[in-house]
Amino acid sequence: MKFQTARGWRVAASKLLDDLSEMEKNDIRTVDIDVVVRKLANRNSELSPRSLNDYRSRLRIAIQEFVTWCSDPAGYKPRGLNGKVSTKQPSVQPKISSDRTASKEQVRSSATETSQTLNPKVIVDASDSLDLSYPLRPDFLARVAIPRDLTTLEAKRLGAFLLAIAIDHKPE
Repeated sequence: MKFQTARGWRVAASKLLDDLSEMEKNDIRTVDIDVVVRKLANRNSELSPRSLNDYRSRLRIAIQEFVTWCSDPAGYKPRGLNGKVSTKQPSVQPKISSDRTASKEQVRSSATETSQTLNPKVIVDASDSLDLSYPLRPDFLARVAIPRDLTTLEAKRLGAFLLAIAIDHKPE
């Protein structure tokens, strides 16, 4: 990889990623690139649309390359001098069968693989959190760590998240 390419990615990332939410800081894949570009445009009105598009493109590629590296640091091959993408991409999407639906096993396998390779280690100060246990089923005790100052909005978000990951959930 050319030095100038890496520098361009770094500059784009430093300009665009300076105001991230905690969720975005913990998982770079959750960053909405268009939103961060709009924030930069609002903060810095003299940037041209071309410059903003360059930053958007550079950040998108930098994040893709970072995710690829996270999936296999030892086997990572950066983009070549000709700009071609390495052939090994991370498997973050479940493999879809010929009928265009993913089985539960495929989704679980993909989620497990992704969480094992890409999830950052988050260390929570025990004094700032409540570790709660809840007997969800006769044979299963659910555990959750929440902030001591949990707000109603955060509780609703957590509830919505749990609904979304239920295997029998049907979105409205």
